[in-house]
Amino acid sequence: AQPVAHAFALRAAIADLSELLKVPSLDGPDDKPVRTLSLLFESFSLHAARTKEGAEIMKRCVGELIDTLGRLADGEEAQGARLSEIRERLIEAEDIQDLDVLRGLLLQHAGSLVEAASARRGAVRDAVEAAHLSRRRAEELEAALSDAEEEARTDALTGLGNRRAMLEAVERFAGHDRDVGVLAIDLDHFKALNDTHGHAGGDAVLRHVADLLRGELRGDDEAFRVGGEELVVLLPEGSWQGARATGERLRARLSRAPVPVAPEVEAAVTMSIGVALWTCTLPFEDTLELADAALYRAKEGGRNRVVG
Repeated sequence: AQPVAHAFALRAAIADLSELLKVPSLDGPDDKPVRTLSLLFESFSLHAARTKEGAEIMKRCVGELIDTLGRLADGEEAQGARLSEIRERLIEAEDIQDLDVLRGLLLQHAGSLVEAASARRGAVRDAVEAAHLSRRRAEELEAALSDAEEEARTDALTGLGNRRAMLEAVERFAGHDRDVGVLAIDLDHFKALNDTHGHAGGDAVLRHVADLLRGELRGDDEAFRVGGEELVVLLPEGSWQGARATGERLRARLSRAPVPVAPEVEAAVTMSIGVALWTCTLPFEDTLELADAALYRAKEGGRNRVVG
């Protein structure tokens, strides 16, 4: 399954998990549902600690797994008592590590529970159908989590990566023996543009600039919207001259033609750009501050220019 820690921070994904794991029947000789749940929780246990809600969600997941296995333990006194003991430990669990231990204990009992339930009920066909249903639900959950993960790192207005996506890109580069060009971009007089054409006009400008960046950037270059009208571009395998040239190309491209802000209404829009070069063995925050300082000088120097 996709890493689910970030996605679980979204209420929709939490609802998906709660709904999709409520398998009405999980008994039978085919233990695919249990192995599917095992993979899901294994993936989650590796990533849940990154989120503030991780422990709470993991506790909910383990509780639902206890409920599912509890139905299979019906009539098995010893197994039922063991699940009750684990449920009590669940209430007392304090962190991800405690919860992961409980998950492991549950999965140790899962195989025997499935086999015993099948022997008691003789519902082999129902068990196979339940396994197929569980697999389909797991696939649906994987797709939902993948969509939620992508949504969580994308700016909804422009379709560019957001600040979180930028920081993830920085993590990929950190420690490598390479230089990355950093462009700090700010749209000039954006507040005045909003005042004149309304927020709908401002949104139209932001979408236009995002399309421009997608069309002009090359290869592994990435653009991110990190604030209202603030953008950052990362240029892997960059050089000082190359970063300056890219910034100048973007600036010239935007200033060359008016931007549609409403039907039959256009506005002249320009951008100021600060340039810095990040050596990936050094802190990214220091380089971003240099790019921001260069951007400030560009705006102080008259805007619609590249400095750095």
